[in-house]
Amino acid sequence: MTTAASDACRAAIYDWTISTSAISTEKSCCIATLAFDDEAYLIAAAVLAHSLRETNTTVDLVLFLSDTLNYSPDKKVQGCISLCKQVFDAIIIVTPLEFRVSLEVWPRFQKLYSNWLPKCFTKLYLLKLKPYEKALFMDSDMLVLHNIDHIFDLKTPFGTLVTYRKEGLETGTRLARRTILLSLLNSYGISGAFFCVQPDDDMFQIAKLHIREKIRQNGTYYETPKDLDINSDIPVRRRLNAGPDEQIFTWLYSHDFKYDSKSNRYEYLNKEQDSTQQEDTAKKDGKEGTDVKQKVVQDPRTKWTNVSRQYNCVPWLKHKFEKGYFPLRYPNRTYDGETPERKVYVVHYVTEKPWVTLEKTKRDASLQVWPDVKWWYDVYDRLREKYAPTFNDLLIPLPQTVSFMSQEEADRIYEEDHQRLVDRTREARARKMEERERAELEGHAPERRYAEKDGPKERAPRARTRKD
Repeated sequence: MTTAASDACRAAIYDWTISTSAISTEKSCCIATLAFDDEAYLIAAAVLAHSLRETNTTVDLVLFLSDTLNYSPDKKVQGCISLCKQVFDAIIIVTPLEFRVSLEVWPRFQKLYSNWLPKCFTKLYLLKLKPYEKALFMDSDMLVLHNIDHIFDLKTPFGTLVTYRKEGLETGTRLARRTILLSLLNSYGISGAFFCVQPDDDMFQIAKLHIREKIRQNGTYYETPKDLDINSDIPVRRRLNAGPDEQIFTWLYSHDFKYDSKSNRYEYLNKEQDSTQQEDTAKKDGKEGTDVKQKVVQDPRTKWTNVSRQYNCVPWLKHKFEKGYFPLRYPNRTYDGETPERKVYVVHYVTEKPWVTLEKTKRDASLQVWPDVKWWYDVYDRLREKYAPTFNDLLIPLPQTVSFMSQEEADRIYEEDHQRLVDRTREARARKMEERERAELEGHAPERRYAEKDGPKERAPRARTRKD
């Protein structure tokens, strides 16, 4: 691997495994992503950064890079890091923040994210990105289609609340506690793929203390409904659907805190002390943490401001947003000039990744590929051309024999899969109703459990590649 490009690299390197130094910059905002698994995510991060460059972003681009990848002897990994140095403004070497989680709590993540899930807390480093006033996190498997710098006009924290409604909620909406809790139960809460915070060392410490506190209580980290809403009537045993990174960030900005660095403890603000329960919380809860006997007076609204799904859109719904299928209201941002088409700014490859498609085409060049994969490879190819021939051995193009499915065919497959999901959901509900009615007639009805009336959850269509 030639290293000529590294001599003129753009990125400043910071090693936070030695010292957490502030970033040297004159910019007030940044967009950050991370890579700590393998070289594929380094290439994905470079493609994301290049898509941001192509849309003329003016903010800094930051990559959190795990120390294991940074010090890897693998030449391909080092080549990918050299590529990232060309497209990012800062690369920060970090030791991943890893905490104990249970895959039994998140069984759907076992196949894709079993190694990643305990390390997803690495996103908390976003809170240490001083001196930025606003730091936006984006997953590396995203692609930017239009300039998104205007999103920084919103007050932090902001992010995409994922609900069963495909269009999500209106951009700029201040999110209510109850709305967020129902999303955490039935969907994903504030998406861990696209959210923005104001860097704050105290919030970083509070988050780590809270995670350790929950692990002491439960054995692994997870939140309960009452952690988000102290007045919730939802049973504590009801597990939240959202992932651990989404839970901790959603919780962090659903309350007001004060952190004491001397005692390494935090407390809720606007609290009332329970005078009837004056236990020694240091004995009850260890030497660090929070006072577990506080009564919290809660604002029905959280600090979170919503961003619509146009900034965090699954690929197979992009055309529906653009054609006006979903009722979105935010005319200063959603409409492109005088046309009725609306912009999708960012797509998120939540299922099979585009680089996995490349591996499949190597085995079977006759595969017909989903149309959204082409968007990613168009940026990938332009990145390859820009730095050719330095990284040609890393950035391998799709075979010319690969054909892309038409959008109409992709839409048809998605609608068929979605209708099957709706039918299965209706059938399952009908069976449960029959079982309950039968049990009631026999005099031993099961205990009714809390269930929010919801539509079918958004699911991905089937495998992201198909044969002709």
